[in-house]
Amino acid sequence: NLTLVKGSQKLLTQVRFQIPYGKNIALVGANGVGKTTLLEAIYHQIEGIDCSPKVQMAYYRQLAYEDMRDVSLLQYLMDETDSSESFSRAILNNLGLNEALDRSCNVLSGGERTKLSLAVLFSTKANMLILDEPTNFLDIKTLEALEMFMNKYPGIILFTSHDTRFVKHVSDKKWELTGQSIHDIT
Repeated sequence: NLTLVKGSQKLLTQVRFQIPYGKNIALVGANGVGKTTLLEAIYHQIEGIDCSPKVQMAYYRQLAYEDMRDVSLLQYLMDETDSSESFSRAILNNLGLNEALDRSCNVLSGGERTKLSLAVLFSTKANMLILDEPTNFLDIKTLEALEMFMNKYPGIILFTSHDTRFVKHVSDKKWELTGQSIHDIT
């Protein structure tokens, strides 16, 4: 039974849910209903959230790219994930960043930083990915690559997006947050 409060606003009241393995679940709902807060609560496993000890989570939050160091894209990805250079190059190429491999993270556009953050996420050893608005700042080619990564990902993906086409293409389940509750609207 999870009750979720942010400030003085009660977002969820005694909700129960189970996240099935191998599914892509979209959290949908109006702005301010608690989608991001719920993702953060799950990631931090606050009181009321029980996770199997086998679950290893990775989290992509909106504007995650603001925390990047002043190193090249390629170096950043390899440092953050312990991935090989060849694997890192392949991921960055799939996201359309092959021309920017040696550029500093500090000079990247918002879209390029978003792509790099997603490359880090999909290169981790996590078996559960949490993505908060991953489609912001993405061009069509990168959006298609993200859809491909998400549809092939073998673990759990829990995500939010206001892009209804994207949600339709990558979600196995849709959970709507409304009225301090969660409803499966798949």
